[in-house]
Amino acid sequence: MSLSQAQAQTFQLQQELAQGRQQLQQLNWHKLEFQLMFSAGSDLPSASGRRRLQALAQFLKLKPELKLRLDGYADPRGSDEYNNVLAQYRAKHVAQFLQSQGIASSRIHRFSHGARYAISGRPSSYAQERRVAIEVFKPEPEQLAAC
Repeated sequence: MSLSQAQAQTFQLQQELAQGRQQLQQLNWHKLEFQLMFSAGSDLPSASGRRRLQALAQFLKLKPELKLRLDGYADPRGSDEYNNVLAQYRAKHVAQFLQSQGIASSRIHRFSHGARYAISGRPSSYAQERRVAIEVFKPEPEQLAAC
């Protein structure tokens, strides 16, 4: 990728982030959810996944009251032990990346589910199973006391 392409992509991501910030400020929302997808057998976010996480980290820096829930998953291929570890490492690496961007570990709660909660058992849907579900939420006052 050339420098000008990277700059154009960075500019586009910054515009999307600004639009998202503006939309969120206009809404009375309780949580925001999205999925970060992974390649088969991989526990590291892709380049596009890292860019999405960088944008998320920038947003979270502006909203220190928000917390994160990360739920790692794997597709049903392989043993339960392998899938459980893979799902755990996917969530762990997402958390570590966000921490490297300045997000405090106390704001991040990690869980892993392996292939236990597969969306579909069909091989054509395996790509949807390899994910970390990310939930950004504002804790209720009673939840803040428990954190």
